[in-house]
Amino acid sequence: MASPGFKDWVLVANPGLSAITYNIRVAGKSVRSGVIQPRQNVTPTFPGLIAGPVEVITSGPAIASQRILSN
Repeated sequence: MASPGFKDWVLVANPGLSAITYNIRVAGKSVRSGVIQPRQNVTPTFPGLIAGPVEVITSGPAIASQRILSN
């Protein structure tokens, strides 16, 4: 989220029937972790953080993507 007019975030969704844990790492450092309930998602943002790669580690099946929105 370092460029004016752009917003970006990470989407992590749990399509399963059981809760899962997740850990988002940026450049090897953990920046967010928690639990996602069945059929729910999280969309954390990291203002001012410029780095990579972005890794999403989960305890079960998940859908993960990085999203970018521009004006």
